[in-house]
Amino acid sequence: MAEFISLWLSQNFPTTQRVFRHCVEAQHAQDAGAVAVIIINNVVLSNYVQMYSSTSSGVTIPMVFIPKKDGEMLAALVAQKPGTTLAITGPMARSTERWHNIVAWSSGGPTQDGRIKPDLMAPGESIFSAKPLTAAQAAPGGDTCQTTRMSGTSMATPLAAGAVTLLRQYFVDGYYPSGVKTASNATIPSAALLKAVLVNGATAMEGYESTGGPIEPPPSSRQGWGRINLAASVPLGAAGSRPDGIPSNFIAIDRLSTPFTADSQTYGVCLEVTGSTEELRATLAWTDPAPAVVSDGSLVNDLDLRLSHLAAGSSAIAQLWPLLGLEDRVNNVERAVWSEPDLGRYYVEVKAHSLQRGTQAYAIAVTGHMVHVASATTEEACLDQRTSSLPSPPPSPSPPPSPPPPPPSPSPPPSPSSPCVGDGVTLHAESGELTTSPGSYLDNALCTWTITPSDGTHSIRLQFTAFHTETNYDYVKIFSKPANGSGTLQPVATLTGSRIPTAIFSVDGGDSMVVRLTSDGSLTRAGFVANYETRTEVDFSPRPCVGEGVTLTADHGNLTNGPEFYPNNAYCTWVIVPSNSAHSIHLRFTAFDMEEYYDYVQIFSEPTNGSGTLQPVATLTGSRIPTAIFSVDGGD
Repeated sequence: MAEFISLWLSQNFPTTQRVFRHCVEAQHAQDAGAVAVIIINNVVLSNYVQMYSSTSSGVTIPMVFIPKKDGEMLAALVAQKPGTTLAITGPMARSTERWHNIVAWSSGGPTQDGRIKPDLMAPGESIFSAKPLTAAQAAPGGDTCQTTRMSGTSMATPLAAGAVTLLRQYFVDGYYPSGVKTASNATIPSAALLKAVLVNGATAMEGYESTGGPIEPPPSSRQGWGRINLAASVPLGAAGSRPDGIPSNFIAIDRLSTPFTADSQTYGVCLEVTGSTEELRATLAWTDPAPAVVSDGSLVNDLDLRLSHLAAGSSAIAQLWPLLGLEDRVNNVERAVWSEPDLGRYYVEVKAHSLQRGTQAYAIAVTGHMVHVASATTEEACLDQRTSSLPSPPPSPSPPPSPPPPPPSPSPPPSPSSPCVGDGVTLHAESGELTTSPGSYLDNALCTWTITPSDGTHSIRLQFTAFHTETNYDYVKIFSKPANGSGTLQPVATLTGSRIPTAIFSVDGGDSMVVRLTSDGSLTRAGFVANYETRTEVDFSPRPCVGEGVTLTADHGNLTNGPEFYPNNAYCTWVIVPSNSAHSIHLRFTAFDMEEYYDYVQIFSEPTNGSGTLQPVATLTGSRIPTAIFSVDGGD
């Protein structure tokens, strides 16, 4: 029988019942051939369960209890990569450094809506603090100051505030990016950048609670993202002269003046990791707008952080973070930490998942043994092995002349060098079909289709009728290739998994559409089938919504998508224009039910100056009726 590790959720039984139940189930797992048992808590606020028994249970295999967050991540990892090897080590020795431990009176999180709190930790127990002496206590003409040990948030808060002040001065004095004070490099950091840098360099507290239990690893409801550590957050001194523990390289990107303005916009940072002895860390932070007074406190604008990797000498692109199903929809800080990274290219991407109010600025902090490949601004350019800085193999000898080729076939058969139907073909027909292959696509596939409209005024529409790729490891990416011949690919969408996309993907203005499939070295799937058509924008049939395409000028009225469910692949637009240019428009929803994260209602302001530029007001999804009243002013 193959060795396996048994995982299960821990329920909230009384302690004696819980321990007995775990022992019985561990015995069953051992009898079935398990080599270890991992028990996952199902409650965020609960501490570790102390496994003990007054009698021998007969269980000889290791039994480990882990927090809910770590269990969810472990379960997702094992589900997506069944061949994952797990190692159990311990026990852990108690730390002699007091700052690795947490006192019992230190408050913990999370918030009621699940956000990670506290954000960061700082020492606050038995800290030397100032204490004035009275005139009677002080020696004649002597010093009236002394120190005393004090504890509490009044001690931890000044330490944190001082660290933030020093970090701000780091940027203001021009220490970034060289680590040496350079007046010409002076800059004023945003609050989001300061937070991103501190969280990125925070050190895990590996000690114990005052009650004797170990501290949950970060991010957690006890230590947040870890203890503030300026030395691990920013480099000081010239490169090559820094001691251990200080980052080899540091990238800080403050997008305060260039925020996201619409859903699905992305920004990426391409990295070349040149050493594996240092963690690769990337952190995203943003200052989320205040929600409505009457709200559930959830995020107004939700951004996502993603880390993907192209190993040196490989064509397999893998998404390292987040794991499928563990996307963060609660916090306005996201961090990816990759220990002992392989050499090669990494791509850090920030995406506007949902902007419900206005624009959203953000900041990124990255540390590690790496260099910034500033010339590669898209994942396509960063992770395409043909653009990697790795040395190219020597050219092979020219083959002997071959006989004239037969007439081209509309669907060339797959081959080892072109493992997809039609790979490399430029399609000019007004409509057609794209598909990967009659069976499964191959490992390490890199297939590209280009659709170019025959008329420079035509648009392209692509709709999938079948879709199945290995989630988070194999991808179908859609790009827009400008007709001006610049060759720069603009990302339209990145797709993975087994769900057929409901969206219709578009490229307008005569630009070409590039569709690319990439797969890793294992676990291929059936691939995809998609239909495309090219024609003028007005030729595309309208979507069936009530009043769609109508410009409304009445002083008041109702909007609705229809008496029944809205159809699949709907794309409906209503325009409300005030009859008086001094009037404002107010919109309030009385019913709302959308497929969350897949179907959206977007509200824009269209200026009266005729520029045609739509300014985003809100993006809505889900089944909760919005409580806000959405407004457009000034006659727009």
